[in-house]
Amino acid sequence: MKRSFYTLLTLAVICGAFCACKKTVTLPLKSLISLSMVADSTSFDVPVTPKVTPAPNITFTSGGMLVNTFKFVATKSGSPIEKVIMGNDVTDLFAKTPVLYTINVDTGAYVNSEFRVRFLKTTVANAPAPLILKGTYKTATATTPIEVDFNETTEVRIKIKDQVIVDGLTDITSYLKIYLNRLFMGVMATDVDKAVRTNNVILINSTTNRNIYLKIRANILNAVGGDATQVSVED
Repeated sequence: MKRSFYTLLTLAVICGAFCACKKTVTLPLKSLISLSMVADSTSFDVPVTPKVTPAPNITFTSGGMLVNTFKFVATKSGSPIEKVIMGNDVTDLFAKTPVLYTINVDTGAYVNSEFRVRFLKTTVANAPAPLILKGTYKTATATTPIEVDFNETTEVRIKIKDQVIVDGLTDITSYLKIYLNRLFMGVMATDVDKAVRTNNVILINSTTNRNIYLKIRANILNAVGGDATQVSVED
């Protein structure tokens, strides 16, 4: 009986010590750093000479971006930090509640912080392009469906701010806007009027209506984000 008592006492001491240690373990605080991507300036007039009333108009109503890689990169205490999410998620650029790409980040002060969003050119036949926009082209006499299939490997870098303080209590969200009217800078109504129709759709991609596509390809450098954004399209 005495041995049993000491055995139980020993187990109780071990358990007490283990439980006491367990209570002192604290997980590092984290905050969510998120990026939301949305379409802006979705309806715009297309220049025509001489001017007419009503002016030709393009209105996009749906579209998505196929994001392959989402990164948060920064420097913390002099060391580079990189958090990566891989995947093939389609972001609805017209969603009423924008989709958030979210990464958990430890507490601390981060400098030179930025998001990097990358979507890849597809080489698979009939596979969807990484950026697709759909809407209508409207003139005084007709309304025609229009679709842009942007199929290029593209990286967007969004600088958040000079210093980000993560306190584990407050989440941080940045917004990336794609200004669709800027995609068509330099495109005239005559260009769209003369565009080839595919099943009565004005399809703009790397092979169909390529003259318009090349202007969009050049314009995307200025159509995404603002001054704190850099866009690169691979050749």
